[in-house]
Amino acid sequence: RAVCSISAWFRVAEHMAEHEILSRSSACLVPHGDKCVFLTSSHVVAPWKWRNYYPQDWIEHVNASNTKYSIEIRDRETGRVRLSHSLELPAVCHETLDIAMLEHQPWSDEVMAHMEPLQLASRQLEEGQDVRVMGHEIVDEPGDDIDDVREQLPRDVPGRMLRRTSGRSFIKTATVLGDGMCGGPVLDPDLQCHGVIEGIVPPSNLALGDLAGAAAFVEATELTSWLRSLR
Repeated sequence: RAVCSISAWFRVAEHMAEHEILSRSSACLVPHGDKCVFLTSSHVVAPWKWRNYYPQDWIEHVNASNTKYSIEIRDRETGRVRLSHSLELPAVCHETLDIAMLEHQPWSDEVMAHMEPLQLASRQLEEGQDVRVMGHEIVDEPGDDIDDVREQLPRDVPGRMLRRTSGRSFIKTATVLGDGMCGGPVLDPDLQCHGVIEGIVPPSNLALGDLAGAAAFVEATELTSWLRSLR
């Protein structure tokens, strides 16, 4: 109940009659002071800040002023959208980490009737500790080549804490996380949130050993510190 999907839409006024899909992914709801906010990956909601991920020339025309966001509450079995809610405020992105916050504005009691915020863990995971990642994977169907017609299906993937190396934290999941899982929470068996997925190591990169196919995540301790700085 704390996980939803998030969509970013853009419209360059001089060239586009309507908003078009920019990106889709997962997001989770967490407390922030006396309110709740959504956390997701910065590269999803602000791709212009991550040109190493998005080398396409047209990205230079996309920015915060022509981008809008919505969250989707989906059926846990089918992935069908049960409720879509537009967010009016721009994304707030961390200066260096691949994490972004979106405020639940305007507030929707209907959204909160479907969701419960996760508590951010105060202790770090130990190597080998069991975890699970929840999110909404983008599923390609034959012939689908346009983002806004692809399905997103709920996923609950078990894994374990792998290790911390070079300033990054990694988990190893039972299956490699698919597109759309960035922004999903890393949960322990008590459903405490230990972080948010930021990226997947390509499974084909066998030179990295057990890191191949692992998922990198921003730890809850970093998230807590950052959210406090935004109050």
